[in-house]
Amino acid sequence: MGVISGTMSFKAYYVEGYNGIGFDPLIWGIKLKREQFTPLQKETGEKESSGFVEYKDIFSGELRTEKIFVEDYAHLSFRKDVIKLQKKVLFQFIKKLEEQYKEEQDSKAKYNKIKKEAEYQYLQQTIPSIYTYEILWNTSKGVLYFFNSSKGINEQFVAAFEKAMELTLIEVETGTIAAKILSEKELERFDSLQPSELVSLS
Repeated sequence: MGVISGTMSFKAYYVEGYNGIGFDPLIWGIKLKREQFTPLQKETGEKESSGFVEYKDIFSGELRTEKIFVEDYAHLSFRKDVIKLQKKVLFQFIKKLEEQYKEEQDSKAKYNKIKKEAEYQYLQQTIPSIYTYEILWNTSKGVLYFFNSSKGINEQFVAAFEKAMELTLIEVETGTIAAKILSEKELERFDSLQPSELVSLS
């Protein structure tokens, strides 16, 4: 519960190349689907998969426009599934396979074959770790919030968003956002406000 504990972090971006005029949720929904999340293809050895999902149903296999866009906001999540193979467990798979191939002459090719097969068997029996990160895009003001500040996941999100939407995300600081979305009178008060008071200006 990061919001309650005060530990939630986020990055804010301007959505460059889009001004909100003539906004059509159907068009933007179709574009988002270009980078929609797809499950890991374990049979091909894939260990990581990421993409956009519905905020309220991260297991939905389809991005539905009516579930993403509400008035002036787009609300969805960025999902990332990862499988990390533990060396100790992988070693057990390797040892088991070595017994099956013990009649073959030892060689680098034999070891590589065993390791590859061990990883494949391990992958088929492993459930990926699922991570989700909230996205809130004010489509009328052109400001987007991504609720995580980790460099790696932010870079993945930005790359996926820009590829899908054909728009550019420019990271901005809190004060810069205030200058864009607050009225002149509110902006004059901004520097002297306590954090709790800023909520009433949002």
